[in-house]
Amino acid sequence: MDRNKLHPTMDRESRVTRLESFLKGKGIRAAHLARDAGISRQHLMRLRRGTSQPTLHMMIILATAARRILGRKVEVREMFDIEPKRRR
Repeated sequence: MDRNKLHPTMDRESRVTRLESFLKGKGIRAAHLARDAGISRQHLMRLRRGTSQPTLHMMIILATAARRILGRKVEVREMFDIEPKRRR
């Protein structure tokens, strides 16, 4: 695998996932989000680093947990890079 290629959920300039940027920008501690989402800190770390891809269901769980923490509606696209699949 070419290490120079970026993961689809990574920001091209900073090589940081959108999830990581969201957490840092909103001041959310990863352990807090993991606990509220009911997932392990290790799983969340893999998602934050971009070494694991979340399912749509997991994206919704994390956005819901972030909503509880922030006290406002959080869109999945704020946390993850979502692109529609192209039809052939």
